[in-house]
Amino acid sequence: MSASRAIAQAQRSFSGMRILALPLTSKAASHGRHIFYYFQTPPPPPSPPISSKDGEGDGGKKSRSRVRSLVERATSKASETWAGFGEAGEGSWKKRLHNYGERVIDRMDFQELALKSMDTSLGPKVSKLGSNGLDLEDTFTPKIPLIHPTLLAPHPSSSSSSSPSPLTHLQQLVVQRTPSHRKGFYKWMAITPVTFPLKLIPVIPNIPFFFCVWRSWHHYRAYKASSYLESLLLLRNAIIPQPDSALDRIYEECRGRMAKAKEEKEKSRSSNACSDSGVGVMATAETAGDMHMVECKSSSPQPPSPKSSSSSSFPSPSTPSNLDLNDESLILDTPAIHSLVSHFSLPKTVEADLHRALEQTARSLEMDGLWMSWARSLRV
Repeated sequence: MSASRAIAQAQRSFSGMRILALPLTSKAASHGRHIFYYFQTPPPPPSPPISSKDGEGDGGKKSRSRVRSLVERATSKASETWAGFGEAGEGSWKKRLHNYGERVIDRMDFQELALKSMDTSLGPKVSKLGSNGLDLEDTFTPKIPLIHPTLLAPHPSSSSSSSPSPLTHLQQLVVQRTPSHRKGFYKWMAITPVTFPLKLIPVIPNIPFFFCVWRSWHHYRAYKASSYLESLLLLRNAIIPQPDSALDRIYEECRGRMAKAKEEKEKSRSSNACSDSGVGVMATAETAGDMHMVECKSSSPQPPSPKSSSSSSFPSPSTPSNLDLNDESLILDTPAIHSLVSHFSLPKTVEADLHRALEQTARSLEMDGLWMSWARSLRV
């Protein structure tokens, strides 16, 4: 394939690619741990007629096309079979297996699920774009937008270490994930032969074998995606961070809903505490035979203490775990996920992955709060 044709094909492929960076917590911009990435790739173009004048032979192109078709059919068949297990009757081994498998998927790291969803076969091979003796950066530099809300953008007054850019967070993800998924792929592939003897049992299918193959495939796809991103990050200005005003609106609306829900929860908690304390008195007004609560106050008012003068809209600072959880909290909810899926035309699988990411992040924040509470109790 000539250099001009390779560059033209790369331009068409990269033109439909974009990366969404969605922070899940209020402090994701500082440490980059709780950021959900979605790698949107364009649909595969129609296969052009194979010409014998091309540098590659017909056999090589046909074999790669055949392998890709087989992989797609196998993946589709496995998905249909798995969905059929979920529709089986309650109590059957298929239904129990499906429920267990879904729990396993829920516990998988959401960053692995995001990486494995990236189809690197739809993008051009970055390592081969400059294989014709030309400097790739002088001939063609891909422009892939990294779309993110403004809260991920570095502050001009902050240093690069305290307020890193979204591109830095993506680089951290690639550095951490590439060796991890390579190791996971080889590990599960090494375990797979151990499950071969279970095929001799004709009563049930060899579930451990399929599980090992499935985990190997997951790690392989995530490894290929992280390696592909690493090759893109090596190109200067290939991935360009772009703040998005639509994302800002979605996050701002979510922030308003969460603040309102928190305020209503605190009001309900305060009213319940007042009614259950036993020291309050009710001044009532007899209007049309109804009893109306006018106020609930302490029978022996005392001057406000420093603790009671704090705003009631925040958790009590006497509980270290509550204080830590309030420092870093979730900034996305279910309506916000629906808005994201609708605005960016994301598939339903991304919606499910986002819900899993929120659940995992909530558990992580809870564990962080418990650890901080335990550490502070040791220092007392």
